[in-house]
Amino acid sequence: MRTRNTGLRRPRHMRPFLEPAILILLKEKPSYGYKILEDLSEFDMQNMNASLVYRMLARMERFEWIQSTLEASEKAGPARKIYQLNDEGKEILNHWVEKLGMQREKIDTMIKRAKK
Repeated sequence: MRTRNTGLRRPRHMRPFLEPAILILLKEKPSYGYKILEDLSEFDMQNMNASLVYRMLARMERFEWIQSTLEASEKAGPARKIYQLNDEGKEILNHWVEKLGMQREKIDTMIKRAKK
Protein backbone atom coordinates (compact mmCIF):
# COMPACT_ATOMS: atom_id res chain seq x y z
CA MET A 1 0.00 0.00 0.00
CA ARG A 2 1.38 3.39 -0.97
CA THR A 3 0.90 6.48 1.16
CA ARG A 4 1.35 10.10 0.29
CA ASN A 5 3.92 12.17 2.12
CA THR A 6 2.07 15.03 3.83
CA GLY A 7 5.21 16.78 5.07
CA LEU A 8 4.74 19.06 8.05
CA ARG A 9 1.22 20.12 7.18
CA ARG A 10 -1.40 19.24 9.75
CA PRO A 11 -3.98 16.89 8.26
CA ARG A 12 -7.30 18.52 7.48
CA HIS A 13 -9.10 15.97 9.62
CA MET A 14 -7.92 17.86 12.72
CA ARG A 15 -9.60 21.14 11.72
CA PRO A 16 -13.09 20.15 12.89
CA PHE A 17 -11.64 19.70 16.37
CA LEU A 18 -10.06 23.15 16.53
CA GLU A 19 -13.16 24.82 17.95
CA PRO A 20 -13.66 22.46 20.91
CA ALA A 21 -9.90 22.37 21.55
CA ILE A 22 -9.75 26.16 21.90
CA LEU A 23 -12.86 26.16 24.11
CA ILE A 24 -11.29 23.51 26.36
CA LEU A 25 -8.04 25.47 26.67
CA LEU A 26 -9.95 28.65 27.56
CA LYS A 27 -12.11 26.78 30.06
CA GLU A 28 -8.93 25.72 31.84
CA LYS A 29 -7.49 29.24 31.92
CA PRO A 30 -7.64 32.59 30.10
CA SER A 31 -4.94 32.86 27.46
CA TYR A 32 -3.63 34.83 24.49
CA GLY A 33 -3.39 33.80 20.85
CA TYR A 34 0.24 32.71 20.67
CA LYS A 35 -0.04 30.67 23.87
CA ILE A 36 -3.21 29.01 22.55
CA LEU A 37 -1.26 28.08 19.40
CA GLU A 38 1.43 26.48 21.57
CA ASP A 39 -1.09 24.70 23.82
CA LEU A 40 -2.87 23.14 20.84
CA SER A 41 0.04 20.68 20.77
CA GLU A 42 -1.70 18.94 23.68
CA PHE A 43 -4.32 17.87 21.10
CA ASP A 44 -1.74 17.02 18.40
CA MET A 45 -2.49 20.31 16.63
CA GLN A 46 0.96 21.87 16.94
CA ASN A 47 1.17 22.74 13.26
CA MET A 48 -2.24 24.37 13.02
CA ASN A 49 -2.21 27.46 10.81
CA ALA A 50 -1.94 30.57 13.00
CA SER A 51 -4.31 32.63 10.85
CA LEU A 52 -6.93 29.88 11.15
CA VAL A 53 -6.64 29.96 14.95
CA TYR A 54 -6.89 33.75 15.10
CA ARG A 55 -9.90 33.73 12.77
CA MET A 56 -11.53 31.13 15.02
CA LEU A 57 -10.89 33.30 18.09
CA ALA A 58 -12.39 36.34 16.32
CA ARG A 59 -15.43 34.27 15.30
CA MET A 60 -15.93 32.98 18.85
CA GLU A 61 -15.69 36.51 20.18
CA ARG A 62 -18.19 37.75 17.58
CA PHE A 63 -20.60 34.95 18.62
CA GLU A 64 -19.99 36.00 22.25
CA TRP A 65 -18.67 32.61 23.35
CA ILE A 66 -15.50 34.26 24.60
CA GLN A 67 -14.52 37.75 25.64
CA SER A 68 -11.20 39.49 25.47
CA THR A 69 -9.34 42.15 27.38
CA LEU A 70 -6.07 43.89 26.66
CA GLU A 71 -3.31 43.21 29.14
CA ALA A 72 -0.06 45.16 29.27
CA SER A 73 2.93 43.09 28.22
CA GLU A 74 5.41 42.08 30.91
CA LYS A 75 8.12 43.24 28.54
CA ALA A 76 8.26 46.43 26.49
CA GLY A 77 6.10 44.98 23.70
CA PRO A 78 2.50 45.74 22.79
CA ALA A 79 -0.44 44.76 24.98
CA ARG A 80 -1.76 41.21 24.62
CA LYS A 81 -5.34 40.30 23.89
CA ILE A 82 -6.36 37.83 26.61
CA TYR A 83 -9.30 35.55 25.79
CA GLN A 84 -11.61 34.08 28.39
CA LEU A 85 -14.49 31.62 28.10
CA ASN A 86 -17.87 32.96 29.22
CA ASP A 87 -21.15 31.19 30.10
CA GLU A 88 -22.30 31.01 26.46
CA GLY A 89 -18.98 29.43 25.52
CA LYS A 90 -19.35 26.87 28.32
CA GLU A 91 -22.73 25.87 26.90
CA ILE A 92 -21.22 25.50 23.43
CA LEU A 93 -18.42 23.38 24.89
CA ASN A 94 -20.99 21.14 26.62
CA HIS A 95 -22.73 20.72 23.26
CA TRP A 96 -19.39 19.75 21.71
CA VAL A 97 -18.77 17.18 24.45
CA GLU A 98 -22.11 15.52 23.67
CA LYS A 99 -21.44 15.61 19.93
CA LEU A 100 -17.94 14.19 20.31
CA GLY A 101 -19.25 11.42 22.55
CA MET A 102 -21.75 10.37 19.88
CA GLN A 103 -19.04 10.45 17.21
CA ARG A 104 -16.77 8.39 19.43
CA GLU A 105 -19.44 5.68 19.70
CA LYS A 106 -19.74 5.56 15.91
CA ILE A 107 -15.97 5.38 15.49
CA ASP A 108 -15.73 2.60 18.08
CA THR A 109 -18.36 0.64 16.17
CA MET A 110 -16.45 1.08 12.91
CA ILE A 111 -13.18 -0.06 14.51
CA LYS A 112 -14.81 -3.15 16.05
CA ARG A 113 -16.37 -4.12 12.71
CA ALA A 114 -13.11 -3.54 10.85
CA LYS A 115 -11.24 -5.86 13.25
CA LYS A 116 -13.68 -8.75 12.77
